[in-house]
Amino acid sequence: MQVNPLTLSAPNIIKKAENAWQQSQDNFAAVLVKAQQEREDTQLKKACQDLEALFIQQMLKRRRATIPKSGFIPESMATKMYEEMLDAEY
Repeated sequence: MQVNPLTLSAPNIIKKAENAWQQSQDNFAAVLVKAQQEREDTQLKKACQDLEALFIQQMLKRRRATIPKSGFIPESMATKMYEEMLDAEY
């Protein structure tokens, strides 16, 4: 039986990505609370723009998940990564 080392590390990679996403959520919440307490409109506006960017990124990610895959053109890991990077730019 041949063991592919990429499949063994996949759960670790996914877990690291989830942890990074959670940390970014926590950082956003801290910035938002600080901006509200100090009444700094520029920081509050930046925090709101960051929230909007996260919302749009998640919306695009969920939208892509609803599109059925035909399998005619194989989808690689690089394609998925590129789409996620493109969504992050929007």
